[in-house]
Amino acid sequence: MNLIQRYITKNPYFSDGRYLTGGDFHGFFLHSVGCNQPDPLIFIRGWDSAAHTNAGINGFIGADAVYVTAPCLETKGKVKRMPHAGSPANNHYIGFEMCEPKQLRYNKNATAFSVPEEERAAAVAFVTATYENAVGLFAALCRFHGKDPLADGVILSHREGAKRGIATNHGDPETVWNGLGLPYTMDGFRADVKSKMEENEMTKEECNALIAQAVAPIREAVAAWTARSEAGQNEVLSLISLVTAQQDSVAHLSTLVQEQREALAALTDGLNHRIQKALDAALGPQIEHLKDAPKWMRPALKELLEFGVINGGTPTEVDPLDVNKRQAILEAVLMAKKCAERHAESLLLPKMDANGEVAV
Repeated sequence: MNLIQRYITKNPYFSDGRYLTGGDFHGFFLHSVGCNQPDPLIFIRGWDSAAHTNAGINGFIGADAVYVTAPCLETKGKVKRMPHAGSPANNHYIGFEMCEPKQLRYNKNATAFSVPEEERAAAVAFVTATYENAVGLFAALCRFHGKDPLADGVILSHREGAKRGIATNHGDPETVWNGLGLPYTMDGFRADVKSKMEENEMTKEECNALIAQAVAPIREAVAAWTARSEAGQNEVLSLISLVTAQQDSVAHLSTLVQEQREALAALTDGLNHRIQKALDAALGPQIEHLKDAPKWMRPALKELLEFGVINGGTPTEVDPLDVNKRQAILEAVLMAKKCAERHAESLLLPKMDANGEVAV
């Protein structure tokens, strides 16, 4: 039996706070839905609504699964009251609806049905499946709540409830069983529920024998493992000793590696410092801005900056005095400038006026 919880929490009776407990909880009603709808979820979607004020139910039984729609298997001796059969049955019983096969053709008053002969086998197979699921569900309910299914008034059909004067005048589920010519009766149903319960019950001796049978291979495996363990104990101890002996060597090696890393880092720092020092000695300091240059070279540098001969990388409109060059490079540029100016005529270089234009 595939049991699925799908509570109809929007149904107004689900949250009314009313439960059946103690002596008020008599047992269980078995219903049939009274229409040719085989899908429990169709009913669940319809009943799970605040507008569904005419009834409540604790579950729907399909051919493939049983859907529990209100609490009935959570606390022993306590179930959610859902009105399903009329008064006073609603105050003492919870109910479950069996779905019916699509092959049934009900009359206008839904009091009888017919089935095409070619579809009868499918209809019988569906009802047989729902009957077996109902047996499994009611066996679980009786076992969980400590009810005897053969005791008077523990399990009733809606039809039986009507005959006792505790429920509305309905004939389900016997109407479906009889209409299909099936041998099912409520007495037989209660007997099948009892048998189902006994299938899952075992004496203490049977439980112990089953446990012993299951544990025997495990005990044999443990014994074999113990023997192998004892035989290999010396080898394991030797391996442990070897590992322990190697620990000091590994620790010493780790120390050496760390020392080498520190020495290499110090050497790298020293080389970087020496390289930087050599660059500073060879090329002089870095001059980032005109104001950082020696005073003697500022006028010439400013002229070169204005003519765009040198540029520190910053756009002229942002900072026209950005230099960003080593002093030795700037000295070389200034020397070249001076030589060019001195030998401008012999080099046939054009003379420039104060605005940087070629003088005529």
